[in-house]
Amino acid sequence: MNEKSGSKIFDIDESFECKESPNDDSSTCIKDDKSSYFSLIHFRIGNNVPCPLCEKWTNYSKYAKHAREKHEGKTTKEILDQKENLNIMYEMYQKEKQKE
Repeated sequence: MNEKSGSKIFDIDESFECKESPNDDSSTCIKDDKSSYFSLIHFRIGNNVPCPLCEKWTNYSKYAKHAREKHEGKTTKEILDQKENLNIMYEMYQKEKQKE
């Protein structure tokens, strides 16, 4: 458990699937025990996050609106609950980080 947030830390392995990890490093995504969804914060670069459905970067603070309007009313939770979407987001994140 992460002492500050009370959340479990999940590490993304080589196949980009999330798994529990005792270590907290830069390639993690957080799954909150109460809400059971993955946070966008660990995919954030600047003020943008990747959208796995259109494979474009969108504004972090307007992600829910983007998902709702561009992807048939989907919620952020619906998108992030699917492992294949997390895999796409992680790959997009890694590619963007390499550009920096």
